[in-house]
Parts: sequence; C-alpha cells; structure tokens
Amino acid sequence: MTFNVTKKVSDIAADVKRTFGDESGVQVTDADIVRWVNSAQVEIVSKNQILPSVATTASIASAMDYNVSSLNMQSINSVNYAGVKLKALSFTDFEDNITSEDPNGTATGVPQVWTRWGNVIRLYPSPSQSGVDIKIYYYALPTPVAVLADFLSLPDNYYNRILEYVLAQAYEMDENFAAADNKINRFDSNLVGMMGDENVPAQDTYPVITVRPEDL
Repeated sequence: MTFNVTKKVSDIAADVKRTFGDESGVQVTDADIVRWVNSAQVEIVSKNQILPSVATTASIASAMDYNVSSLNMQSINSVNYAGVKLKALSFTDFEDNITSEDPNGTATGVPQVWTRWGNVIRLYPSPSQSGVDIKIYYYALPTPVAVLADFLSLPDNYYNRILEYVLAQAYEMDENFAAADNKINRFDSNLVGMMGDENVPAQDTYPVITVRPEDL
C-alpha cells in the first residue's frame, strides 16, 4: 500500500459539492464536511488498520509501568525490549500468573512479558537497567482535521472511501435515503475489499483505546 498523503479536506469539499449539486455550499457547509471527514477517517481505521507507527522510550531501573497516553493509539501490535519482542499477556492472565507470585512487583531483570491497562504498559520483570530502548509498535488513530486547508490523515488510496462516506452523510441530510444507502454500502464493501491490501500482522493484545495527550 502507499502512504502518500497529498489530498486535503478542500479536495473532498469540492468533489462532494460538485457531485451533490451544491457548489455554493448552501446545503452542505464546510463545517459539515470537516465533521464528516473526521467521522469517515475514524470509521475507516476502526475497520482497516492503516496507520502503523512506532514509539521509543527508555527503560527506568525498577520501573514496571510506562505511560503511553501521549500516543494517539488505536491498538498495539507488539512491544520490544532491547530489540527483542516481548510476550503479550492479557491483564487478567498477568494478574493470575505473575502478580499472584510477585504481588509487590519486586523482581527485576530483563523483561519477558508485557500487558496493558488503560494508558499504562506494564513490563515484567521490571527492567534492572535504565536507558534501554523500549519500542512500541502500534496503529495510530487519525489526526482530526479542523479546516479545509488541512491534509487528510489517511493515505491517498483511501480518498474515495472518505468521499463515499461524506457523500452518504450529505444525501442523508437531504433525506435522499436511497442515495445515502447506496453510498454507505459501497463504502462498506470497498473497505472490505481493501483489507487484504494492508497485510496487517496479527495483534498481540486488545485493539481499543482512548487516549489523551500527555508526556510519555
């Protein structure tokens, strides 16, 4: 797949208004289009994970927990420590198999497993050294757009999917429900057809997270 991002919200606005027959923006306003573009991008990444990202932080000796709330994460694919992929555990398995044996989390060494609770990644055992790279491979949520001049957050090959979604919302607002259904059905079926293009590897943990911008 390509990760080229050359299209702007203004491109969507022009195509939508031209197709809808409202180039003056009387019915479909720029604010409507910005809102629908944001909804489209979130809907797309909820179905097709297409924004792979990586973040690196340094280990802190004896620190088990690492805050990841600064990362605009949809899901985590894997966590590496010193270049080695760690085993992922669900939080329940972590508590049942590890916390029960070491309730105070005093063990230190080279981390072997990780889990996540909310915006915190927990490593076990806690690193015995500071300054070792911890890499988090994850899929990002799209950056919201605010004005027509903003670039879309998704690659160009998803432009038509965004356009289909926004047109569906415009037709629905106009109470042209047949056209709205047609567009949203095309949107859904085309997204399914593009899933194979992403070649997304299997995930290590649960995919849903809501984050807020704070320091890692």
